[in-house]
Amino acid sequence: MKKKICICGGGANGILAALFFEKKNYDVTLIERSSSVGGILKSNKSGNYYLDQGYWMPNYTGIKEMDDFFDKIFTKKKFNKFFYKKKDIAGSIINKKLNPYSSFPDFKTYSKKVQKSISNQVLKYKITDHSNNFRVNLDTYFGNRFGNIAKNLVFKNISKKFWNLAPNKISSAAIKVVHLGRINLFSEKKSLRLKKNPFLNEIIAYPNQFKIPFHYIKDKTPSFYPKNYGVNNFLTHLLPMIKKKVRLNLNSNISKISVINKKINICTNKKNLKFDYVLWCGPNKELFQLFSKKKVNLFHKPIKHQTFYALVDKKIYDGGIYWCWDYDIKNPVIRITFPNNYSSNKILKNKKIIMFEVHESTKIKNIENYLKKYLVERKIIKDNNSFKLIPNSTFTRFFFIPSVKNVKLENNIISTLEKRLPSNIFLCSAQLSNFKFYFDDLIKLVYESYLKIKQDEL
Repeated sequence: MKKKICICGGGANGILAALFFEKKNYDVTLIERSSSVGGILKSNKSGNYYLDQGYWMPNYTGIKEMDDFFDKIFTKKKFNKFFYKKKDIAGSIINKKLNPYSSFPDFKTYSKKVQKSISNQVLKYKITDHSNNFRVNLDTYFGNRFGNIAKNLVFKNISKKFWNLAPNKISSAAIKVVHLGRINLFSEKKSLRLKKNPFLNEIIAYPNQFKIPFHYIKDKTPSFYPKNYGVNNFLTHLLPMIKKKVRLNLNSNISKISVINKKINICTNKKNLKFDYVLWCGPNKELFQLFSKKKVNLFHKPIKHQTFYALVDKKIYDGGIYWCWDYDIKNPVIRITFPNNYSSNKILKNKKIIMFEVHESTKIKNIENYLKKYLVERKIIKDNNSFKLIPNSTFTRFFFIPSVKNVKLENNIISTLEKRLPSNIFLCSAQLSNFKFYFDDLIKLVYESYLKIKQDEL
């Protein structure tokens, strides 16, 4: 008789977990509280356009069995795979200058005096790596890693811009989300010389990602994305498989989870369902509330970002990158993305699409004019370019603020759950305090759960 497994949460990791366990010959039920599965895979529809909620390109895991499974599902016919220098081609904007060669803050845009001062601090002091210690705040992290000049000149502003909090209020776990672990300061030649030192290699960015020596990126796992633009293509590809192979319980609110004779009893919509194993792929906070029967409130509420989509009918001077962070505090744009560089533009009728992620708290009277001027000032488009926002395409997302208090609370929730949960319930959702945040991190948790289940069955 097949063992029964319940996947709680129908986001991207829940869908893939369900399909993976079904392939391994388990009886799989997927429970989702909303009326449809998908999570971040759900697109924002405007007319004939299906537009991503934000930039999202999943990675392979580096685990052969799981990655072979991905290859069977995400076929070459429908999905692109990006290796090495074609993977994660990200840029940055600082002092209104686009740098398509590195996603890290480019201090070469500052005066020679500033560059020299920061260089002396970086090379002189023994910098401690606090990246894996969420209890260290960003103020301490950046000061120890890059020195006080770089911290006060740039990183304080970045912290305030991205999270509306000073760096001493933000956990160093935040660098898992916004990649600020290295500094772009030296020439290619000097970087190569300095990066031979393993200690300096961790804090110095090679300034040109298109020319970076292979040995620095050989361990990168490839990423993948539908050939046609839109993560909705992931969903339309996976939904028929889910509906055919997995028992779907939609609109299902879980009111209670208990253990009876080693079976997991889940009460949802006044029905009791029994399972041998449960993979929790929803927010860990919700599982904690079910077990503790106490409501948990974050110390700092999630921040709102709005996503805008624009069409341009002439050349975009983006350097061929997929996306870039904007580190300048004097504008509300957090990130801009150029989907034409990693997907087909057939649905766009040969026009170029640009995606903006913007702080919602900043009120802008004419957002279309503002965003066009933004691109012109940074020389990404020319002033005579036809620039138009796609009507009714604005999408609001809520982002977890990785404050010291929020991350500590999350860590306490996870630690408590790990102590109290029976051995046949597995946590497979984001754990920022444990540096597990991205899709591949969560899928690795799914695979670890699979190995434990196999061991339990022996």
